[in-house]
Amino acid sequence: MGVSNPGRTPNTTYFLHKSYIDGRFGEKGHTYIVANDCATFSTFGVEHIFILMENKDWSKYKIYEWTVHNLKMYACASIKARKKKYLGKFKVSQVYKAALRASIGKEFSTISYNCKDWVDVVEGLLYFGIK
Repeated sequence: MGVSNPGRTPNTTYFLHKSYIDGRFGEKGHTYIVANDCATFSTFGVEHIFILMENKDWSKYKIYEWTVHNLKMYACASIKARKKKYLGKFKVSQVYKAALRASIGKEFSTISYNCKDWVDVVEGLLYFGIK
């Protein structure tokens, strides 16, 4: 299963049930920062970045993203995005908790707390531990 390149967020069915994305089964996955073209500002080369997890045994990607609707978490079978940075292999529960923690008390803002800011916080929480 590969991440196709380039494009926008999935053209596929979203799986929103919490069991797909909360790590309750103790599974681990390869975790990446990925990007796709921001539809609103694509002519300016602006990217939307988010967290993607994959594992060869999974039939779906696990996606964690910060949007104008704030935190979105879901699973999907296909996605059009470019891998930007490999973060490492983490438990799904660690990524889930980091995504929640980076979102508490926050509102999306293109200036003060956008997808890049949110991904930076999630990355820091993964590397330095979640308490």
